[in-house]
Amino acid sequence: YRSYMSSTSQALGPNAPVPARRRSGVPGGAPDPGAPPGDPCSAVLVIVCRAYLRSRAPGSRPPARAGRVGSLRPVPPGSTEVTCTFRFEAAHHLPWHPGKCRGQHGHSYRLDVTVVGPLDEHGVVVDFDELRATVDRAVVGVWDHRDLNEIVPNPTAELLVRRAWDILEAEGLRLGELRLWETPDAWATLRAAPAGG
Repeated sequence: YRSYMSSTSQALGPNAPVPARRRSGVPGGAPDPGAPPGDPCSAVLVIVCRAYLRSRAPGSRPPARAGRVGSLRPVPPGSTEVTCTFRFEAAHHLPWHPGKCRGQHGHSYRLDVTVVGPLDEHGVVVDFDELRATVDRAVVGVWDHRDLNEIVPNPTAELLVRRAWDILEAEGLRLGELRLWETPDAWATLRAAPAGG
């Protein structure tokens, strides 16, 4: 069985016709004189070989795995995460810092807001427009082009993301995660505690 498929696929290609080995009783088939009497495998071999060769054809796609959608990681049954990204410009300084951050300077901040929950009757966790309006009004619109020391006395990324969490949670958002990027390669993340944790 293995050598037959291997030689056919290598020598003739995946679209080559497979020599029919049919037994009595197969529709359209004639007894195969080379097959043992009552051999049930000769007809099945043709079907299996054809399916195998077609699966090896260029451009063919493997069957999707059950329980996965694309490359997304699975989420717990009954919950889904949605995320919106926001950007704002702001200044701050850290008087205790021994380096450049001691002086007044600015950052192009990015805030990723993740909300988690069950799907409603419309198939959404939260409407993206509503989520954006809430975050813009409560956080981004207040912090944009501001001196963050006037909002948080010690405006580190870690304390800013905690303040944003408190504000958005008070707005009624079911937060799963907040991530505040101070630079393109430095950020602080705050996650909801696991259920029962």
